[in-house]
Amino acid sequence: MGSILMAPKDFPELFINSLTRNSSMSIRGIEMFCSYFSELLIKNYFLEDGAVSEKKGYIKKGCTRSFIIDEEGKEHILFFGFEDSWLYDHESFRFGKSGVQNIQALEDTELLVINRSDWFSLRNEIPGLALWQTEKVEKMTAEIMRLLTEIKCTPPEDRYLKLFATHPAIFQRIALRHIASYLNIEPPSLSRIRRRIAKKNII
Repeated sequence: MGSILMAPKDFPELFINSLTRNSSMSIRGIEMFCSYFSELLIKNYFLEDGAVSEKKGYIKKGCTRSFIIDEEGKEHILFFGFEDSWLYDHESFRFGKSGVQNIQALEDTELLVINRSDWFSLRNEIPGLALWQTEKVEKMTAEIMRLLTEIKCTPPEDRYLKLFATHPAIFQRIALRHIASYLNIEPPSLSRIRRRIAKKNII
């Protein structure tokens, strides 16, 4: 815990609303949970592959990418993180072993972070916290399955159009080469898709 205790008033409204709306945590429990966080500004990497994910970070402001690197040195983006997103390598954080994810800021990013040891200690001390985390993990797992299904079964142009329709703000904050990696489309192919869509005047 840091020398200056954080309180619920120091957290974004989305964060507090999530705790009060989707968990059975008491006001005292929420205050206790919040007191174990500290603030961190990242300009580059929050986590690199091979390291243990010792902190879980909540994005207060900013934008990140989470990616892995294959044996040939090619990057594959798994997620983008924006405000109200959590950053950590799930398997590494849970089991305390070296991870495979890289998490990098794409713009100056303000985080609220909690140490791994504190997180697991609080799970046992604060009623409702474990259930709240389980629900978060289930939502994350569902999103991963949705993305994998789209990559396997949906044509590249349809993947691009769906991303544009559901998350248009991404295109204002993320470089196209990163969007291509996230959609599992080669950058030249994405350029052709964008030109084709422009000619059709679809978006």
